[in-house]
Amino acid sequence: MEERGVSTRELARRSGITLSTIRKLRRDESPLAKGSLHTWAHLARTLEVTLDELAGESDGRI
Repeated sequence: MEERGVSTRELARRSGITLSTIRKLRRDESPLAKGSLHTWAHLARTLEVTLDELAGESDGRI
């Protein structure tokens, strides 16, 4: 989110996912461990990143 310059509130607005859900997901140390894959995929699409990037698993190489 920081790289895209998007606040938690703005991400909630753009994605249609509640602010409280996004806050809960951000507090988790292992983000993909909680939340449905559908929710994470929707957030990734909204931020225009891959699920790997969203999870911090991508080293930027294809």
